[in-house]
Amino acid sequence: MHKRDHNWEDDFHHEGDGYTMVVRKPGAHRILIPAGYNFVDVYLGRSMTNYKIAGVETLSPNTPPSTYVFLPANGEREIHAVRSGWSVQMIFGTDDLTQMLQSIFEMRDTKPSAWTAHAIHHAEDASMVGIAQAIAGVWRKRLALPDRDQLDAAARLLVMRLAYNLTVVAHVNLRAKNQNASRFQAVLDHIAQNLPDRMSLDELASIANLSPYHFARVFRDTMGHSPHQYIKLQRVAVAKQMLKRSDEPIAAIAYDCGFSSQSHMTDVFKKTLGVTPGILRKNRE
Repeated sequence: MHKRDHNWEDDFHHEGDGYTMVVRKPGAHRILIPAGYNFVDVYLGRSMTNYKIAGVETLSPNTPPSTYVFLPANGEREIHAVRSGWSVQMIFGTDDLTQMLQSIFEMRDTKPSAWTAHAIHHAEDASMVGIAQAIAGVWRKRLALPDRDQLDAAARLLVMRLAYNLTVVAHVNLRAKNQNASRFQAVLDHIAQNLPDRMSLDELASIANLSPYHFARVFRDTMGHSPHQYIKLQRVAVAKQMLKRSDEPIAAIAYDCGFSSQSHMTDVFKKTLGVTPGILRKNRE
């Protein structure tokens, strides 16, 4: 049931049902994560850690105590890490986290990737550290090792706490997005009502009562496009409908929708839709 890691002779290694748990001593680690498995790394005390995944450094050093890192399931990964403190790491299947999110938090049809904003979720959590300390403490002090049932329970608690943290992050992000969307409604209305006109970033930011820099960043996070891209897509959408529903000259539609010329609209259509306005009109039903 328990064995030492073949690569690190002082490490504690346990393979449970659907998960693998390892207690790592300080030092250099090479960690292999199979495709389709999640990875959580709980730091016990301060660590100096650099993750390198496929040769790319993904996390800065000077990690504070009571911290964990979560990598959602993806393709096979090889991680090289160097740290000054002990840690507890666990690899577990995606189904476990999905079921936890669904059954405990009643989040139906939810995939873990939908609840993580980044490839790496990095946060402090004293509860997860407490669970990890209970596992690592008996190994470090050479006390009686926990049995399989105890380790299974600890693994489930770690996944439960992780699911809770991801849910909180998701709800906070969703609430902020909804608040921003409400704030931006006046901006969206202004854009819709003034498509033929030139609209500057300063003008739109003033409607949202934000600085231009902050407005541009939050608008992109909320709408998925920069203000400039959003205006362009709205112009394309309106022009597309006009081409299908009216016989107005294409040049007139271009000016009505805010394009500088018919050729300008043609270039934008080709880049955005892959067809010209003329072809779109010709193929209308």
